[in-house]
Amino acid sequence: MAESAYAAAADYAALYPGDEAPTPAELAAVSRRIDALTFGRIPAAGGFEALSDFRKALVREAACRLLRFVRENADALGAGVSAYAIDGVSLRFGLGPGTCVRGGVALPGEVKSLLDLTGLTDRTLGEIP
Repeated sequence: MAESAYAAAADYAALYPGDEAPTPAELAAVSRRIDALTFGRIPAAGGFEALSDFRKALVREAACRLLRFVRENADALGAGVSAYAIDGVSLRFGLGPGTCVRGGVALPGEVKSLLDLTGLTDRTLGEIP
């Protein structure tokens, strides 16, 4: 869906100085996740550049924060077990509180809040105003 990444390596470095610079593949992958979370509305509206400056800033920050979340939680996101119990002993792999899953994409609450501010995650929205 995403024709180009919604954030650049420089955007990530400004938010997280000292972290390893993201690759173009990582930025493209996180942009596809943003598209899934926004129901493909960004490409449908004419792409990232067609968004207002306010929405661009929010989507850019959300992409950077989501990328960091994905990097930090790669093991948990790839774990196949969510919960397992036998004879009174339980085991659970997964993400902690403040994390949600929307459309098959795990994300922290701060990213959800940023995307919700854009209005692009509203299921009742027909077209982007």
